[in-house]
Amino acid sequence: MNPFEFSTANQIVFGSGKRERLPEIAASFGQRVALVTGSASLKRSGLLAKLADLLAARGLTVRVFSGTPGEPTVDGVEAVVRQARRFAPDVVVSVGGGSVLDLGKAVAGLVPNPGTVLDYLEGVGAGKKLEEEPLPHVAVPTTAGTGSEVTKNAVLGVKSHGVKRSLRDRRLVPTVALVDPELTLTLPPKQTAHSGLDAFTQLVEAFISRRSNPLTDGLCLEGVRRVGQSLRAAFREGSNLAAREDMSLAALLSGMALANAGLGAAHGVAAALGGKYNVPHGLACAVLLPHVLELNQKVAEAKMAILAGTLLGRVYVNRAEGARRLIAEVKDLLNDLEIPKKLPGVRVKREELPQLVKASWGNSMRGNPVQPEDEQIAGLIEAVVEIE
Repeated sequence: MNPFEFSTANQIVFGSGKRERLPEIAASFGQRVALVTGSASLKRSGLLAKLADLLAARGLTVRVFSGTPGEPTVDGVEAVVRQARRFAPDVVVSVGGGSVLDLGKAVAGLVPNPGTVLDYLEGVGAGKKLEEEPLPHVAVPTTAGTGSEVTKNAVLGVKSHGVKRSLRDRRLVPTVALVDPELTLTLPPKQTAHSGLDAFTQLVEAFISRRSNPLTDGLCLEGVRRVGQSLRAAFREGSNLAAREDMSLAALLSGMALANAGLGAAHGVAAALGGKYNVPHGLACAVLLPHVLELNQKVAEAKMAILAGTLLGRVYVNRAEGARRLIAEVKDLLNDLEIPKKLPGVRVKREELPQLVKASWGNSMRGNPVQPEDEQIAGLIEAVVEIE
């Protein structure tokens, strides 16, 4: 057995209704709370105001910081960090989807440290290490997908380069992951599908990753089992709390797994496409997944057969058969969740392919069972977009 390490949040609080513990948890870190959000729907639903009122009722000083809609960008993060530094919070509380939680991680990490976002961003920035300890951070997800509440990187869009890159530090793992599945009950079907398939792709890629270990394998199999029994139900019947609980747990497990085992080609290519074409991340991962599994099939068929058995409740003695069955089941799942075979509206000029291939070689690609040739990555891109 190869040596491995495993790290996650200091504390995980999971369960329906557990958002009521937010004031108690936040107060344990200090008096001044930076409440980070970015979702207009949270404001419209009144949830953000309720949480702010809960915190204020505890005697805490609360300031709301709103990021730009969608995934955080370098410029957007820079603006929020400047404001937050003036407020001088003791603790950051982020409430929203994975993009908001990533914004919260960036705020927690950058407020105590001098300089700009680009000073610390990998790939296109200076890549400096954070010197000062990040602020305590309580992450409260309202979607069931990214698992960002237990990961160590904040994914940021760099518009000037048309790419996404990470602010990455093991200390950016939120101090507390507060996961209340009731917060996902109003998630619309399309977002339920996209976020759920992001979690599923993370579980699959972390399980077959070259960097997987016995701990992450167990997390992945439990997460895949719950996706198999509940994602379709959550999509069809959003008020199904049992299904929402399963999906929130699957997302949490996927985050723990990917933070320690890495991911694969689906996430690598999805990041490249998302950085240039603003494609929803979960949708891109979902559309790519069957093609990536086909790429990895010969090398990873043993583990793919285990995944198929976990989804379908049986054992595949014939590994090749099991791997084929996994790919077929993934395609069935995508069809049931009304996922298109190609990314809608994304048209790529053939001369742009080399740039997209290069952008796909991020951190995610390192765990892929097959180290693909550039031509194979180009083939993955061509399979899911319209080529001009």
